Amino acid sequence: MLERNPALIRDVLDVISAVGSASAGDIERHLEIDRGRKAGPWWDRSDTKVICEQLFAAGALSVDRRVGFVRRYDLADRVLPAGVVSSRIDDGDAVRELIRRAARSLGVGTEPDLRDYYRLSRAQAATAIADLVDEGTLVPVTVRGWGVPAYHHVEARTPRRITGAALLCPFDPLVFFRPRTERIFDFHYRLEIYTPQHKRVHGYYVFPFLLDGELVARVDLKADRGADALQVLGAFAEGERGDGRVVESLASSLREMADWLGLSDVRVGERGDLAAALADRV
Repeated sequence: MLERNPALIRDVLDVISAVGSASAGDIERHLEIDRGRKAGPWWDRSDTKVICEQLFAAGALSVDRRVGFVRRYDLADRVLPAGVVSSRIDDGDAVRELIRRAARSLGVGTEPDLRDYYRLSRAQAATAIADLVDEGTLVPVTVRGWGVPAYHHVEARTPRRITGAALLCPFDPLVFFRPRTERIFDFHYRLEIYTPQHKRVHGYYVFPFLLDGELVARVDLKADRGADALQVLGAFAEGERGDGRVVESLASSLREMADWLGLSDVRVGERGDLAAALADRV
């Protein structure tokens, strides 16, 4: 895109230089660009938005702030401290730091786990992992049941207890890399947004439910502003985990989410083996 649209790149940078912080839509209005197509789904980006994102990835732009989900871009040297903009980091050092941070966050992980955390290439990750093993930051380990080599961050500690409950969005780091999620939790999870409705198994936008360190249920949720309610379109237990403790904790988390969204009610539909019990609790 950057190579195909040199004129649009200059126009985008000129607008931001002149007006300051701007969204992709603001830039299009300044340039009087007619997107010239039917409205698409929310992920259907215009050329201007793609250019902004690629300039952001290249370091020419930075994100000044967000308004809702909308990024407002500005020149990087107007957003970041001068020392950050002018500094130059060796590629190898940068990749090693990313793998180091991934390992610290994950505690223990395979090479694909560590690589996927920051979307690194196989070659980048292999070299960095080898270097971090040599320096003692990563320790090669065997995890029972995984069947592949793994690496343990030297500072990672196993907690005595794991407690707490949380509804996880489909893009939460805990479930984003599906092979790791299946390996650790035996939880098969696929985003069904792009699946035709008649082929969906659990629903359009499904949240896994984490309780005391286990993925015990999943719910298909919709914020219905017109009805002022969080709609639970489907509620499903994982295996034999649909007991009263799970239902009560899930009901509490759903009420908490409704409050966070500014919705006054939680309404449970009929789909799923947890639906009836959950409807009695919310």
